[in-house]
Amino acid sequence: MVPKANEKVYVPLWRLWPRQPYFTVSYPDELALHVKLPLDFIRLGGDNTLRFVQDVAQMLVEGEEVLRDSANIDEALDLENEPKEALYRFIPVNPGIVFEEVRGPESAQSALGAPPGYIESDDRTESEPFRRTDDQASWSAEGRTGRKCQLTTSRRLQSNFREGLLIRDGSCPFTYKRGENCEAAHLVPVARTDVYEKLLGTAAPYEVSFGLLLSPNLHRSYDRYVWSMYYKNGRYSFHCFDYTDDEAAHLHGKSFAPSDMRVSKEDGESAYPDPELCRWHYRQCVLMRVRGYAVNMAIAP
Repeated sequence: MVPKANEKVYVPLWRLWPRQPYFTVSYPDELALHVKLPLDFIRLGGDNTLRFVQDVAQMLVEGEEVLRDSANIDEALDLENEPKEALYRFIPVNPGIVFEEVRGPESAQSALGAPPGYIESDDRTESEPFRRTDDQASWSAEGRTGRKCQLTTSRRLQSNFREGLLIRDGSCPFTYKRGENCEAAHLVPVARTDVYEKLLGTAAPYEVSFGLLLSPNLHRSYDRYVWSMYYKNGRYSFHCFDYTDDEAAHLHGKSFAPSDMRVSKEDGESAYPDPELCRWHYRQCVLMRVRGYAVNMAIAP
C-alpha cells in the first residue's frame, strides 16, 4: 500500500546499501506492497536461503503466507536454495484470505508512536530519535517523592543488570571491546515495559537474558534501529540495516553463539539473550527499512 500522508516514511534498505543486484518480493494485489532486498544483505548475513527471505517477508503481514517464484507461482520453492535476482511472490497459504500489513514500526518510548522519519530534520538525523535515559524515564513518571524512590530503585536495578552482563558477556560480542568500556544495553528499550509484559509476562526488564553488553556506539545505533540481531539455530547474527553507518556495515554477518558466553549450569539457557526480544527488535528494523514506511502509527492531533 502507499503510506498515508500522516505516517512516517523511511529510506528503505535497498537504498541504504551499496548499489548492487537486488530482488523484489510482491504481495497480494490488495496490499499493493512490493519490497526490495539487496542480494548481498542476504548473502553476507549468515543465512543465504530463501527460508530467511520468507521469514523476513512474513514479518510485514498478518496471516501465514508462503514464498513463490513469480515465474512459476504454483510450484513450491526449495527454501534451502539461495535467492537470486528475480521477482518473488508472497501468497496466502489458504487462498481467498485477505491479509493486512503489520502495524509499526514502534518507537523506543511508546507503542503509540513511530520513530522519526527522514522528512523530519532538526539537530538529529532521520534515524536518530531522542532517547531517554533510565533516569529521565524515572523522573517523568510520578510526583517528587515517588520520583526519588523510583530513581533509586532504577539505579540499583540497572547496576545489578550491568553486573550480570559483565559476568556473562565479559566484552561486546561483536567489537570485543572490554566490558568496563561497554554499556548494559536492553534488547527491547527499557521504556517499553509493555513489550516485556506481552512477550514474557514481566514488566521489570532487568533480567540478564533481557540485555547484552555493547560498545557505546553500537548501543546507540542499536537503539536507532540501525542494526539488529537475527536469531536462528542457536546463533545471533548481526544484520546492518543502514550501510551508511561504517561500523555497523563492517560487522554485518558477524555472529556469536550461547557457548561463547559464561553461563552457570544453574542458570542454563534462561540466561542467554532472549530470542523473543531479539525478534521484536529485528521486526521493527524490517518494518522500518524493508517496508520503508509506518502503518497505523499516526497519532491524531
